[in-house]
Amino acid sequence: MLGLRPVGAMSLALTRSLFLIVLFQVLTVYISPDPVSLTLIATTIALGAVLFFLPLKSCHEKLSDAKRKAQGEISEELSTLLDSKGNATSTDLAGGLQM
Repeated sequence: MLGLRPVGAMSLALTRSLFLIVLFQVLTVYISPDPVSLTLIATTIALGAVLFFLPLKSCHEKLSDAKRKAQGEISEELSTLLDSKGNATSTDLAGGLQM
């Protein structure tokens, strides 16, 4: 899958770390609630969400570009197999599929 497994693994590992940090902060607020701690928790969650989806966005763009390129190549191959009327003969298709 275009070598994107390490990026996904890194995102999940960092998300697990974020959950542990948020859990620790929630326990701290539960023991002694104050507005600063609540703000810190909200900021940590927002920052974690942004840092989780940011690398995934770039991966999505790379995959979309690869998909468009592959579809373009397949479209070119298909157009060479089809005759001018838009019909293909069985020998044309069989020869094109074996390549």
